[in-house]
Amino acid sequence: MTSISYNLSGKVDSSLVEVLQGVNQVATALGIRFFVVGAMARIIVLEYCHAIRPARGTRDLDIAVEVDGWNEFHRLSEGLVATGNFTATREPQAFDSGPRHHSFNPPLNQCSSLIFRPESNARL
Repeated sequence: MTSISYNLSGKVDSSLVEVLQGVNQVATALGIRFFVVGAMARIIVLEYCHAIRPARGTRDLDIAVEVDGWNEFHRLSEGLVATGNFTATREPQAFDSGPRHHSFNPPLNQCSSLIFRPESNARL
């Protein structure tokens, strides 16, 4: 299998980079692996790697995280809130960060998703 890497420096929207950096900071400190999934992953590959503008866009950023269970999920959630960049909402898996709304699918000893939804006037 051939490994392919793309240099995305300066190509990805700064608001998307800020969210990913915030998640990376907390997840790395806790030893939690994560990756971008869903429509935004498709857009990153098509638009930023191959210069193909997708016909459909998305305003969501889906992130899958690998956690061992609820305790690790709660540590991740608490860590995000502790940065001051994420605010908990009434849904246990949802957070706001400035103009963004973020939603986590609860973990069950497998990869779970975090969904980041920007405010209607923000551009990703």
